[in-house]
Parts: sequence; structure tokens; C-alpha cells
Amino acid sequence: MSVVRHITPALFIRQHLLRMTTVKFADLLGVSKAVISRYEISGVIPPHHHKAILREASKRNVKIKPSWFQAVPWAAGVPE
Repeated sequence: MSVVRHITPALFIRQHLLRMTTVKFADLLGVSKAVISRYEISGVIPPHHHKAILREASKRNVKIKPSWFQAVPWAAGVPE
């Protein structure tokens, strides 16, 4: 039996867009790995972290649309 993990916006941004480990993402946001885990389970990254994420995405030439903080593109029908 395989386990299907629900992809939340927080997990999508960290793994699929920024391709960062939990440790690196926690360092970027100045929080612990446990906090990142809570964000990924709830799906919500608090708005006060969005600027740091967008800045890191820009450094990596990765486009993140503001709506992606609320919903994973393919789940919301947003074109990638």
C-alpha cells in the first residue's frame, strides 16, 4: 500500500518551486523545522514570511504567484 501525501501550498512552494530542504527553508524564514512542519500540514505560510520567500524565488529565477500562497496551482485550476 502506498501513502499519498496531500500537497499543501506550503509544501508545494518549498519542495516543488524552491526545491529546498526543510532545514534550509526554516533557516530562510528564521523558524524551526517543527514550525515548517506545522506550516506544511496546515498549508498556510503566514504573510509576514511571503517577502522572504519571494526574494529567494527571485534569486533562483522562480516565479511564485501570490495566489499560490493560498492554493496549489493545479488544485485551484491556475495555469502554471
